Order: sequence, then C-alpha cells, then structure tokens
Amino acid sequence: MNHQTDTGLLTLQGSLGVKKGDIISLIGGGGKTTTMYNLANELAISGLKVIVTTTTHIAPPEDPSYSLIFTKEINEVASALEMSSLVIVADRFENEKLCGIDPVWVNDLSRLADVIIVEADGAKNRPFKAPHEHEPVIPASSTMVIPVVGIEAAYKPLSEEWAHRIERISLVTGLKPGETITPEVIAKTLLHPMGGMKGVPSDAEFIPLINKADSRDSIRTAREVSLCLFDGGVKKTIITSHKYRKFIKPFPRNGHVTAVILAAGGSSRMGKPKQLLEIGGKTLVSIVIENILASIADEVVIVTQPDLPLISDNEYPEIKRVINKEWQTGQSSSMKAGLRAIDKRSDAVMFFMADQPMVDTATINRLIIAFQENEKPIISPLYNGKKGAPVLFKRGLFNELSLIQGDRGGRGLLETFPVEYVDIDRPGAGMDVDTPEEFNRLKALLDVPEK
Repeated sequence: MNHQTDTGLLTLQGSLGVKKGDIISLIGGGGKTTTMYNLANELAISGLKVIVTTTTHIAPPEDPSYSLIFTKEINEVASALEMSSLVIVADRFENEKLCGIDPVWVNDLSRLADVIIVEADGAKNRPFKAPHEHEPVIPASSTMVIPVVGIEAAYKPLSEEWAHRIERISLVTGLKPGETITPEVIAKTLLHPMGGMKGVPSDAEFIPLINKADSRDSIRTAREVSLCLFDGGVKKTIITSHKYRKFIKPFPRNGHVTAVILAAGGSSRMGKPKQLLEIGGKTLVSIVIENILASIADEVVIVTQPDLPLISDNEYPEIKRVINKEWQTGQSSSMKAGLRAIDKRSDAVMFFMADQPMVDTATINRLIIAFQENEKPIISPLYNGKKGAPVLFKRGLFNELSLIQGDRGGRGLLETFPVEYVDIDRPGAGMDVDTPEEFNRLKALLDVPEK
C-alpha cells in the first residue's frame, strides 16, 4: 500500500486502506465533497479507474477538466471510462447541484470501475450533523463508510451555526441546544445507530474522518474525539486538513507515538554546543523539532541540560520540556527522563538526536506507519544499509528501556528483540554532526552556502 507521495505527504488512499473493488460512501459534514474529490484524484493518479457519484445532491467539481456525465445508461458510463480514468456520474444538474443516482445502480457501476466513491449525505455546509429519518442514502453494497466531521464544531454551542439537524443531535446524545459540543458528544453521535452508524452495512469498514484539523490545537482535539471513538469500538480514525497545508494522519487504536529529542549532550568535540549550530538561520535542534511537528507523531518531548535550554519559553509551546540534571552521567539518564515525561496513553516512543536535521518528516512518517502495520516491538531505520536514529520502541519495552544505565541508549535492545528495519536510501539521510568537517558536509547536502 502506497501511504506517501513522492514529497513525503501521506495519502488518503494509503491511510484508509482503499483497495480495488471498494465501494466507498461518505456521510456526515465538514468537508465530504472536498475529501471525495481528493481521494478520487489520488486513486486515478495511482492507475485505478474511478467513478464518483452521489445519492443526494453535491456541488460540481471546480476543476473543469473532470469528465462529468448526466445519464442513466450504463453504456454511456462505460464509454466515458474508456476516455478518462476518473468519471463523475449524476442524474441531472439542478439548482447549481449535481443530483444523485438511484443507489441500486451502484452495483452495476461497480462492474465498470476499480473503485466507486459515493457522497451519500448532505449537511448544508455545517461541520457536524446527525441524519434525519430519510438519511443517509448509503448503497447496500458499500464496503467502506466514512463519517466525516469538521473539528471546528468541537467546544462550540449546539446551534444551527455549527451543526445540521440539531434536534437529531439532541435526540441521540441528550445535549440541549446551546450546550457545548464536546469530543464525547461528537463521538457519541458518530457511534449511535441513529447517528453516524445509521444505514451502515454490517460488513462495511467504518472509518471516521476528522477534518479541518488546521492547527496543533485542533489536531489535539481531533485526537480527543478519536480516543472517545476507540472507547466505542472504532479501530482507526483519519485526521485531515486541506487548508494551510495538506495533513493526513491515520490514527489507529493503540497508535499514540511520542517523539523524545535527546538534546542534553555536551558536544565536546565541536568546541561548542552543536545543537545550536545554525543552518539557513535555524539551529540544528530547531530543524529537528520542526521536522517532527510536521509529522504524524502525537507528542514531542525535548530533554535538555540545566544550563543549556536550547529553545526559549515562547518557542514551540506545543512541546514538553524536561531538564535532566544528571545529564553528565550519560545518554541513558536523558532517555529515562524523557520516558518518564511521555503521555500515559503513549503506545510507542521514538528517540531522536538533536544533531540530525536530515531525518525529515517523510522519514519519520515512514517509521510510524511501519509501527502501525507491524507486530515487531522495535522499528529502526537503515540509512543506505546502516542502522541509525530515531529508533521506535513499543510500550512493551518501556520497562527494559528504564533499566539501561550509563552512556548508552536503547540500541542494545536491537540485539535482543525482533526489529523491523525500514530502508531509507537518500544521501546523508542519517547523518549526525560531531566535527566541523561533518557540519560543512551537512550544509553542502542541504545546499546552504557558507557565510
């Protein structure tokens, strides 16, 4: 499964686990149509034949290059697919909307295309909804149902401004108009048989998608909703944003990952703290922090020494700071200090070095995806065939990590426990900095001119 684009961005196709033969229905509110067209584009680019349709009413695509047909004839759809790998099928155009097809017809369409995507619900452009008695119109042949919610509805009052069909939300949750829409309320609505589960085929995958996570705070709130959904039996959610930057995060149950940056070293070989060496106007540690924050890691902890904070109090407020007063006793003391500080819900920890800015976001995401898909307790990169950092350890090894002493990290556990290695073949990918010559080489790799 291809989880990432060439630029390292995760894909909806890979995150959802879409496969040939799937019939996908999107319901709810908060960006269904945008999500549908984005997913369809990914699938078509990957070489699959895709039909996009609706059983309700949707806005036409903004891109005029889409192949759009109004028909009830299967032969016309087949002809259109011979000319284009992505075809939008509707019954007619009315009141500036594409009007939906009979859901029974989806079975016939599925014989023509590799994947069918159906928008099966309307929400009047509200981020959150519960369905009316006649909604949603999910084809019985759907293999995957994706309830969508816009996270901006969280912590807002239950009103027509933030929700569609508020009387139905009140019915399934007990929340009164004007009261606060909490993550628990959102999850309860999505999980209710008269809410997000209404009309979902019993054998279909149910994968909630929490959209509009446009900031670190909103991503955190989306995780809160996800945890409530996990308590209700959901196995995986997808957290997305398409506003300021494209962000797609698969968030499986038992998939919380903490990144710990070990930045308390003395750097004696460089003559000064190498964490504060600058490339392109940014310190090495800042580049490492920003690479992690742009990834799908759930939490970031940085361990520093008392007299070398590295970052100011107002920089990167979303990360947790830990001071290791025993840093001179060796790396294990910093590792354990970071381990004590991680979220109690964390299912895995990754240990980063502060002098490895070449460990980019795409690499971090590949390691986390490997953790989500693999049973082995350790995930380690192989940089052009050589072991490196960051190494990811699952929760079952946290006690083993806490027993390590002296100037050693967790690398010794790689000789004792099964390891899943992830090949990273990129020049300088795992490079760290111990000498002025290595620092100059790093700048050359990043194409940063000498000052």
